[in-house]
Amino acid sequence: MSQSKLKLNWKYALGEITLIFMGISLAVAFDNWNQQQKKDKSQLLILQEIRTDLLEDSILLNKSLANTQRLMDGVDYLEARLSNQKPYSDSISKVLAQVLMFPRISFISAGYQTLKSTDITLIQNQKLRRDLVEYYEYMHPKVVQQMGDVEFEFKTYWTPWILENIKEFRYARVAVPIDYNTLLDDPLLIRNFKISKDNNTGLYYGLLAADKDVKALIASIENELKLLQ
Repeated sequence: MSQSKLKLNWKYALGEITLIFMGISLAVAFDNWNQQQKKDKSQLLILQEIRTDLLEDSILLNKSLANTQRLMDGVDYLEARLSNQKPYSDSISKVLAQVLMFPRISFISAGYQTLKSTDITLIQNQKLRRDLVEYYEYMHPKVVQQMGDVEFEFKTYWTPWILENIKEFRYARVAVPIDYNTLLDDPLLIRNFKISKDNNTGLYYGLLAADKDVKALIASIENELKLLQ
């Protein structure tokens, strides 16, 4: 075989190997691109779902914050009325109803639970991922525990008190005393209202912190969605 033929075959083989290598590289690159596109789409969908959940949480939190604020303001009002032996008025029954209650909230976490069951590293932004974990794994249980403490107080102390002292009770709307003078003569009532206010003040600040986290998360998610869309 001549020298020229050997040189030609060597160049041909090298060209074939180069083409094969390029083909494999392109196939791998395309597969990686395709996989990344799938991940980005999955991330987009899950972030949209979590954002929807957080918007619902924000509505619930603001409602609970308003109710808790009314409760605390109501205690101040009743303290002033009872301490100064003010006569009964219809506003008493309304304020009593606002005080004799506890905030209820059921957080929405369907999107986050889906993320957990799939792969939490699907969220590529590490800070956003940490913030989501902190909100759902720490903030949710903390606020739920605070609400549980307030509910326990309501059920163990205020529910029997309502049965003994209130003749007409509609939750958060009306609480008409059986005998208003009995309330005026109860030396411990104002103290117990203050204790209730203290417990709800702790809950109020917990709700406020959760609401702050929700707003920050919504803003972060919306920024991330802009990058993915």
